[in-house]
Amino acid sequence: MRISHLTPEEISYIVALRWGDTPICPTCDQAGKPDPLMPGWFRCRTIACPLFTPVTGTPLERSQLKLDQWRAAMGAICAPGGAAPKDIQRATRMSHVGASNFLERLRDILHLRGQRAHFRGTPEEAFG
Repeated sequence: MRISHLTPEEISYIVALRWGDTPICPTCDQAGKPDPLMPGWFRCRTIACPLFTPVTGTPLERSQLKLDQWRAAMGAICAPGGAAPKDIQRATRMSHVGASNFLERLRDILHLRGQRAHFRGTPEEAFG
């Protein structure tokens, strides 16, 4: 997700979800400050650290999905009973292959963090 594609409201929303009031550098865990020349980018107080955004180091960082698609997908996943690829496809208006890949990536992320994913079915069951 490119930070330049987000509105100031969406940037504020992600900043508040991730850090609350103060952005934290993902490199050194020090407080950051907004970069005056690049909206949505932050500069660490330690000069050696690179610029960072609210999506740096998150699953959103390399995603091609827009924020509203992420919200819709996560809403479907958090619904009682979990989500199948068809639910994600319906909620995000993405292709069935894209929805299936999204769920697989999310399963991998949750597995790496030691969390259990609550999804219904497999891609084959949903689209077979």
